[in-house]
Amino acid sequence: MSEVKAFSRENTGTLDVVNLSSGGIKTQQMSVHPANGSRSIDFPEFPPPGAEILSQFIFGGCRRQDEVRPMEDEETWPVTWVHGDGCGGNCLSGMQAQAVCNVPVTNIEMKGRVVGRAYEDDDAEYCHLGGVMPVDISRPKAEQARSLFEQIESALAKADMDFLNVVRTWFYIQDMLDWYTEFNTARTTFFNERKVFDHYVPASTGIGGSNLVGAAISAAVFAMRPKHDGVTVREVPSPLQCPATDYRSSFSRAAEVQYPDRRHLYISGTASIDSDGNTVYVDDTAKQIEKTMDVCEAILESRGMDWSDTTRMIAYFKSFKEDQSLFTEYCQKHGLADLPAAYAHATVCRPDLLFEVELDAVK
Repeated sequence: MSEVKAFSRENTGTLDVVNLSSGGIKTQQMSVHPANGSRSIDFPEFPPPGAEILSQFIFGGCRRQDEVRPMEDEETWPVTWVHGDGCGGNCLSGMQAQAVCNVPVTNIEMKGRVVGRAYEDDDAEYCHLGGVMPVDISRPKAEQARSLFEQIESALAKADMDFLNVVRTWFYIQDMLDWYTEFNTARTTFFNERKVFDHYVPASTGIGGSNLVGAAISAAVFAMRPKHDGVTVREVPSPLQCPATDYRSSFSRAAEVQYPDRRHLYISGTASIDSDGNTVYVDDTAKQIEKTMDVCEAILESRGMDWSDTTRMIAYFKSFKEDQSLFTEYCQKHGLADLPAAYAHATVCRPDLLFEVELDAVK
């Protein structure tokens, strides 16, 4: 049995690093967010010494693409670059990355490009994918969605895994509100074909955001294959919301991975939706933030956790310039100013939703 030897946080103002050491392996979650009163981040020295980056998210306006492309060409880890549908400026709003130390890491390549990294410990084998794209971005959007799932499946196969090993997904969908129903249909069809509903439906974030190449959709994935019966994956319901599958959206509200010595909770993208699946507090961002955080807190409490167990968070704002300060004010009011969060300008999955949050926690 692995023993958890350290769970620590480092905060330098705009950079949060959460360290977890277990079984001789150290993992790090790094989140960068703007300083108070700013809408842009300073890109930190990266990667940190001795760290193998497993996956990285970069959120920013499309005018930063020329700056980021050379970095992408040189990187040997998967990068998911996202700029919101309305984010045309040069603001770099957030960055998040996961790294591992003291363990060999294997690259997963497709067409000469690194889209994933894999490693293992005493408990399981792990695969992180990022920046996965459809094969032909000239095809209709629904066909690109299908192609994306097939590309994810092909990348997982290189790590000797399949979709039944997927714990969590992220989908960044260009012009999402124009074709979100088509995306959900493509996902549900694929899940039916692969018997996902007979096993476990992954936790997920589906958010409106563009990418560097103009594909209709890009994705990131976390998958794992346990090595023994002491590691299990289970769906976690939301005490304050109905299952997303009730309104034909195929993801779990949250997922929990149980290890012999700890539990990892993955809360899906969460917004201001009530127990009947309806949007609440339309046109009131502050109230939507409060409702969203209440829903997340209820999930944490249902698993014997609280905000102090959070290892990473991404906050998505439909109106980044106007509403970022409202989230900051909420966190300060509730003693949550040190949450390890990254911020993104992105469209939420309904026209009347203004804010969304995802987070992980460890107990």
